[in-house]
Amino acid sequence: MARPVLIVEDDTDLLFMFKTILQRSISAENILTAAGGEAGVALLAKHTPSVIVLDLAMPHINGNDVIHFILSQPHLDDAKIIVVTAVPMRLSVEGLARVSAVLTKPVAPRDLEQTVTRFAAELAS
Repeated sequence: MARPVLIVEDDTDLLFMFKTILQRSISAENILTAAGGEAGVALLAKHTPSVIVLDLAMPHINGNDVIHFILSQPHLDDAKIIVVTAVPMRLSVEGLARVSAVLTKPVAPRDLEQTVTRFAAELAS
C-alpha cells in the first residue's frame, strides 16, 4: 500500500476542500486528515506519510511546531512538507529549510493537486 498523504488544517471547511481536491488523484483511504496541529502531531507519531500538507497559522500547536516535531522523528526524514498558508512570512528559518513547497491561500485546486501528486510520485518511485 502507498504511504498516505496527511492534511493538517484547523479550518474544517478547507480541510474538507483539500481532501476533496486530492481525492481526484489519490484514493480516499490514502488521505489522512487532522483538524489542527495537535491532531496532526498525534497522526505523525503513528503514521509515515509521504506528503504533509500543512497550515501554519493554527491555535495551540502551529505549523512551525509541527515542523519541529517532524524534525525530531527519524521515520519522517523523507516526508515532503507542503505549507499552505495565507501568511508565508510566519514560516520559521528551521521550517524553511525543511519545507519542499509553499502555496499561498487562496490556493488554486490544480496547484495543490499537482504539487501533492508530484511529491508523492517521487517517493513512490
